Amino acid sequence: MQMTKNFFKMTIMWSTGSFSIYLLNFLNKYLEGTIYQNHYSEGVAGLAAGLVGAKIYEKMGKKFSFVFSYSLALTGGILIYLLESGHFYLPNSFIGQFDGNVRH
Repeated sequence: MQMTKNFFKMTIMWSTGSFSIYLLNFLNKYLEGTIYQNHYSEGVAGLAAGLVGAKIYEKMGKKFSFVFSYSLALTGGILIYLLESGHFYLPNSFIGQFDGNVRH
């Protein structure tokens, strides 16, 4: 019985992660910036997530690590939605740090 529960939990987590990766790759062309900048940013974020995630998993355990990582991913997804939909804007001073063109 426990093995069946764990199998279903693993299947849900694997499906969620896989869907998220494919969706991000599909929607990458619609994010601001060139497709190259977006892919490099995604790669650097993935590398940092792997390194930090391994340390969190090592220190805090499996359950906390998964809850933390999915919560962080959900928060990031909501922020991307809010920024791309125009419901939320970053300050011009913050945007100006990354490129010389400031949006109005």
